[in-house]
Amino acid sequence: MKKEEVGHPFIPTNLNSDVYLAQLDRLEAAIKAKHPRKKNHIVFHHDNARPDVEGRVFQSIKEWNLLELPPYSPTEAPTDYHVNRSLKNWQMGKVYNDLDELVADIKV
Repeated sequence: MKKEEVGHPFIPTNLNSDVYLAQLDRLEAAIKAKHPRKKNHIVFHHDNARPDVEGRVFQSIKEWNLLELPPYSPTEAPTDYHVNRSLKNWQMGKVYNDLDELVADIKV
């Protein structure tokens, strides 16, 4: 696979910083409404890999009690392990001649 094919257009990019900031605002409002006394006791675990965090999002997150972890920490298991395992099992034994075949098979 060529390096420029990593960001292939079949992968949706529907979560941008505006959507993420709105989700953080809704989360904060829900915490204040449902658990007003726990606002200062909730620790936010965020994937703090620097290339993935846009400036406005990072500024908003700094207001939370943030659990800092090193980016791509080898001691942390990926949160989507079950997805990767399922994909591995589904893809076992399949061979693709090019990227288009893979994309077509995934979209089915």
